[in-house]
Amino acid sequence: MVEENKYMRTLVENAQQGKMVALEELYEINLGRVHTLVSRLTGNKLIAEQITKNILVRAWKKLNEEGPCEMLFSDWIRELSVQITVNELKEPTFLDDKKFKKYLKKEIHSADYSSNPSEKIVAELDLDHRITFVLNKIENYNLILVSNFMGVNESEAETTLSESVEQISQALSESNNEQNLFNLQKVIEPDKHILTSALE
Repeated sequence: MVEENKYMRTLVENAQQGKMVALEELYEINLGRVHTLVSRLTGNKLIAEQITKNILVRAWKKLNEEGPCEMLFSDWIRELSVQITVNELKEPTFLDDKKFKKYLKKEIHSADYSSNPSEKIVAELDLDHRITFVLNKIENYNLILVSNFMGVNESEAETTLSESVEQISQALSESNNEQNLFNLQKVIEPDKHILTSALE
């Protein structure tokens, strides 16, 4: 672990010096995890790809401005991913194309995840319930951090989480899938064009 962290720090330093090979390697190492997180938060493949690409662009700018400091790069880009995704879903700024607005108005995007019942159930939660559930139950953020990301108080986040768990329990019961809530994909594979497009 120490050696891995040292290697990642070296990549970060090289990327900050403008070495694009190092930046690309950082992104390749972390892309799967970032895209999986964003996919679950959005519940929509098209929007997830667009936000993931935007995260990589924003991360490059922030890396040069401040960088992860004492944080591991993987933790830093994960936190940045949550902030950007939640903000964009709550108050869209760069998703201004009509095709994205159309998907943002939909409350159910589960067709993208129909091959995995557990992913489909999570995707079918409405926005606030999905974000709260994913951050707490899948990404293991505590309720204080979840409430900060969501811009609500801790009590509201706790209520939303309880409702999310109840909705998911009911959905699992109806689908006879009770043992498979966390039979989630380890990685929701990103399309290769995301990385190349972000680096252009």
